[in-house]
Amino acid sequence: MRRTQLIGTFLTAGLIAVLSVFGFLVIRETQQSSRQNKVNAPVVRNTDPQQGPSDAKVTIIEFGDFSCDACRSAQPALMAALAQVTEPTVRLVWKDFPLDSIHPYARLRAVAARCAGAQGKFWEMHDLLFGNNLASSTEQLTSLAALLDLDQAIFRTCLTLPATEKLVTDALQEGQKAGVDGTPFFFLNGKAIANIPTQQEWVTLIQSKAQ
Repeated sequence: MRRTQLIGTFLTAGLIAVLSVFGFLVIRETQQSSRQNKVNAPVVRNTDPQQGPSDAKVTIIEFGDFSCDACRSAQPALMAALAQVTEPTVRLVWKDFPLDSIHPYARLRAVAARCAGAQGKFWEMHDLLFGNNLASSTEQLTSLAALLDLDQAIFRTCLTLPATEKLVTDALQEGQKAGVDGTPFFFLNGKAIANIPTQQEWVTLIQSKAQ
């Protein structure tokens, strides 16, 4: 009798444990679905710096900060992967996400890249900024603009325009709505990438999305 009661007790405890785990998984799935429903996936806008055809099979959106070491480290693998993949074509889109609280000059550097973009040299300035983390003043950024043969007077004026900074702020706010919580943060065809891919991982991801 005692043995039967003991077995019954174990079975009851096991059933309760299984139901508890199942209930936890259901609650967690519901919470995750709820969070996903609140996320607005980023879209490509005409004001976003981009390279590659608009009808590309694969679109990579990067939310980045020009003062972020991880962003700087992530660029070579991404660019090498883009150079390695010849088919399909890929569109790369940049969206500013300056981490103002820890990178006090990130916003100005983002504005500088936008101003270079206004003269057709965004990606060239993108590369210079990631290659020179010390450029943080108007004078230093204008010196970088000079290396790109930009009109320095127009560039300096652009740095002070509220409309230019608004482009940066709009991208930042879009990232916040999309759940971006750090940089770099990538979306591949509208889906967030959990990690920072290596060159080969990028190639694999791009090729998988093209099929």
